[in-house]
Amino acid sequence: MQNDNNRKKLAAAIDEAVRSLAARGTPFTSTDVACRVTLGLAIENPEEWAALRDQITLESVAATSQRAMRRAVEKAPDERQGWLALPEYEHVPKLIKAGDAWIDVNRSSLEQYRAAIVELAVRIDSYDYARRAEGKRKKDRKTLTQMRHQERNMAGYFAGDPGMTVGRAMELYQASLKTPAMARWSKGGKAKAARTKNQQLKQK
Repeated sequence: MQNDNNRKKLAAAIDEAVRSLAARGTPFTSTDVACRVTLGLAIENPEEWAALRDQITLESVAATSQRAMRRAVEKAPDERQGWLALPEYEHVPKLIKAGDAWIDVNRSSLEQYRAAIVELAVRIDSYDYARRAEGKRKKDRKTLTQMRHQERNMAGYFAGDPGMTVGRAMELYQASLKTPAMARWSKGGKAKAARTKNQQLKQK
C-alpha cells in the first residue's frame, strides 16, 4: 500500500513539474523535470522523500537487473556445462522464468520447466507484427523445439521422485545413452533415418 501511495505521489509531482515547466514557454528536458521533482519533494518532506528515493532506486536497479538476466540467458556460453553444452541443447536457456522470478534450469522442477515452455510458446505467438526481427523469431522457435525435445527425454525420470530436478534428470538421461543397449538402439535409429532420407531423395 505504501509503495502504491509513493508511486501516486511521484506521478502527481511529475505532472505538476511538467505543467510548471511548460508554462514558462521555453524548451525543457526530462532531466529538467526530474530535477524539479526531486528538489521539490526533498524540500517538502525530507523523510518521506528519502523513503521514496530508496524505492525508486530499488525499482530502477531491479529493472536493470531484469534486462541483464535476459541478456545472460542468451550470452552465457562459458557457463554451459554438461548437457547444456551439447549441440542439440545449445538454444535451451541457462535461466528460465518461474512465475515472476528466475531459476537455473538445472535446479528447476518439471512443472517450472513446462511453465517456461508455455510462456515461450505464447511469446512466439505474439510475434505477429512487422517490427519483430525475423532472426529473433527463428531463434526462439529453435529454443522451443529443443526445450520440448528435452522435456520428452527427461519427463519419465520425475515419476515418483518429488525431489527430482531438470539437471539430475538430464544426467540420468545422458547416462542411459551410454549403455550398450542404448548405443545399439541409437546406432540403429540413425541408420534407419539415413535409409529413409535416401529413399525420399530417390523418390524425388
